Amino acid sequence: MVVRAPYTGLRRVLLAIDGSENSQLALEYLQNCPLPEHTSKRVIHVIPPEITPDAFSASWQLNMELTAPIVTEQMQEQLSNKAREEAEFGEALIDKTLEELESQDITATGILRRGDAAGEIIDYAREEQIDLIIVGSRGLSAFRGWLLGSVSRKLVHYANCSVMVVKKTN
Repeated sequence: MVVRAPYTGLRRVLLAIDGSENSQLALEYLQNCPLPEHTSKRVIHVIPPEITPDAFSASWQLNMELTAPIVTEQMQEQLSNKAREEAEFGEALIDKTLEELESQDITATGILRRGDAAGEIIDYAREEQIDLIIVGSRGLSAFRGWLLGSVSRKLVHYANCSVMVVKKTN
């Protein structure tokens, strides 16, 4: 846990979820954490940025033998379906998490955002003056975490509030 100064108490707590096993551990931690009675609890899930046809074409690698693909109506429909499926998954994940919290008499609010996970969580925490972010850790090795990046690592380094990373014990 990284506690950011100045510590002024816990009025607003944000649980960041992604559907993973470690995210479930963070949820269980929140369910068992003795927080002050009037602490506001929120649950956030961030879905990946939407891939638009223009972005798809622009990201295509060009060389002497390849040209950018023509984005067909079928491709546009597939991209749109993918975005809708991601949003539906995110909404279902938040609903399930809120139900699990409610079963423990914990009331929370759900937030669904789209974009870079760490960036969206950090932005939301700043906008809403969150005091503590609780997040699970994927448990990447130091090298893989550095190479691939890690949402929990970015939150620890860049969030302006306290961050608790819940890890699976071996």
